[in-house]
Amino acid sequence: MGFYLDPTDITKEEWLEKHGRLMPLDTPFSTRGLNEIPIVLLHNPTFTAAAITCDEGEYNYVNTLTFYDRRPRQIYFVSLDALLIECPFMRELLCH
Repeated sequence: MGFYLDPTDITKEEWLEKHGRLMPLDTPFSTRGLNEIPIVLLHNPTFTAAAITCDEGEYNYVNTLTFYDRRPRQIYFVSLDALLIECPFMRELLCH
């Protein structure tokens, strides 16, 4: 994983609630809208991380519970437009 959402003016959770659609954990990557990007909110013991998943492999990797990684997680499908306003550096990676 390489890219994370980290808003400056509100929490990750508030941003995701405002700009995303909370999805069931078993939601396939392929069901996202054409203008949506999945973000997986991982609940670590002392902080949360909002992983931006750019492709299906990355999405499946970060969204899979394993014996070694049982962190609670939530999936949000987020508008690409909203993400690019918050994280303009993602434009080159996502809009090619």
